[in-house]
Amino acid sequence: MIAHPFQYAAPDTLDAAFAMLAGRSDARVLGGGTVLVALMGLGDVQTSLVLDTRNLPLSGIQPRHDGVSIGAAASYNAIEGSPLVRDTAPLLAHVCRQITGGRQITNQATAGGAACYSNPASDIPACIVALNACMRLGSVAGVRAVPAAEFFTGAFKTDRRDDEMLLEIVVPASNWTRFGYIKQKHATSSWPIVTAACLADGEGNIRVAVGGAASRPYIVEILVREGELPSDSARRIGERAREMLTEPWSDALAPAQYRQRIVRPVVERAVKQALDGQPL
Repeated sequence: MIAHPFQYAAPDTLDAAFAMLAGRSDARVLGGGTVLVALMGLGDVQTSLVLDTRNLPLSGIQPRHDGVSIGAAASYNAIEGSPLVRDTAPLLAHVCRQITGGRQITNQATAGGAACYSNPASDIPACIVALNACMRLGSVAGVRAVPAAEFFTGAFKTDRRDDEMLLEIVVPASNWTRFGYIKQKHATSSWPIVTAACLADGEGNIRVAVGGAASRPYIVEILVREGELPSDSARRIGERAREMLTEPWSDALAPAQYRQRIVRPVVERAVKQALDGQPL
């Protein structure tokens, strides 16, 4: 039960939605609602307006000349099942397939909502940072684009303004040919503690985005040395990921010290998975 009163609106156009958000500091945009509704029921979030995106054109997945556009309201199931996403950004499709909660959650929850919630212990932030995605945000002032690496500013904090809503996540086409994704969890049903999303190409470039270890995702990159074994490359980038973690994050799942201890093996496993796997 949600105890506090609030206005509910489901506008039919983006312009109407932008107008409703203008001048409000506590409005909440409802995508799948799997987190927002629960937090409102607990009383952890109180708002004067819930803006439902159900009638807005935000659930599509479309090709772009430079990659693929994923609407902010596209569900995990829609993303996973999209041939366009599987061809352009197979890492993202793979991550969506592993979201905790089963089909009842993945058919309702959205990657865009997860990005805006910005929980460090989540699958989506590090994944879209690894893919060098761009977040397109809209308001009455117009549309602006923010790189995913700059969108996440801290635990449960983003660069999105109160009067803005996420419109789409744009994932660019790339030359990455292999990927790996590993997450450390207490149990199958729990949030991840540390995640590592790895991309590799045929020229020895390896890129890993680490999530959960710090309050926002961070990138680690290396170039494979001539004659270097995959296990040695994984060990080297794993050590670098641990060295770069200067301010590990704590929450109820795990203290900072634990995250700092496990970041290296989690990254190593993701890199080995990418280098040992079949080419895309």
